[in-house]
Amino acid sequence: MSEELARGEGSSPAQAGEAARQLIRRTRQVTRRQFPTEEKIRIVLEGIRGEIAVSELYRREGIHPAIYYKWLEDLMEGGKGRLRGDTKREATSEEVRELREENERLKQLVAELSLANLTLKKASFRAPRAEAVCAYGSGAKTGSDRFGAEITPVEATHAGGVGHLISIL
Repeated sequence: MSEELARGEGSSPAQAGEAARQLIRRTRQVTRRQFPTEEKIRIVLEGIRGEIAVSELYRREGIHPAIYYKWLEDLMEGGKGRLRGDTKREATSEEVRELREENERLKQLVAELSLANLTLKKASFRAPRAEAVCAYGSGAKTGSDRFGAEITPVEATHAGGVGHLISIL
């Protein structure tokens, strides 16, 4: 079909010319040389060393001068960023999975602590002498916290486990 358009069969000369240009453009895109990163670095470093003229270098390598200077600019910008300490990189799928799991654990912890905080606030309004029930934590520990409040074990918290009774004296 595209060959027919390129030859001009069944269409006007203007359409045939446009079809030919599109065919040439697609062919160039498909057949364009792609240089691996190591090759680009080798070419640019060869130009930086100055052993041969840059014009001779890009003629020998078969690249356009604008491409060479673009690679040079990219190399310099990347090096400058690295020297500044920028270490941006793409995360692996394993790292993304681990970060999502950690995010989920932290969300759960925030939810538990918020619930404990709410329970303490509600209990402090209801309890005489500002006694409060701590819904977060387990174990039967006694003692005092850093503010001098007495902490004694209490049964039957919101979750049915062992919590703590905090008396602020």
